[in-house]
Amino acid sequence: MTASYSGGTVQCGVLIACLKNTPLDLLYQCLTKENKLKAGKATAGITFSDNNKITLSMNWEWIEGTKGSGQSLYLEQ
Repeated sequence: MTASYSGGTVQCGVLIACLKNTPLDLLYQCLTKENKLKAGKATAGITFSDNNKITLSMNWEWIEGTKGSGQSLYLEQ
């Protein structure tokens, strides 16, 4: 899977993911609105809501351009 993204402090970004088993493995990189390059990695658990919308529970970590890690929850709209 590949995807492009933007928003917030991200001018443009790209991610690539491979689903062999759960969790989903992701790598991502972006260019910020301050013209800084950043890259990271994440794993995501995949679940489905009662109305079959996808939920990703992500554990992420920046690996280039900045330091930090955390958890995020993404809900399909």
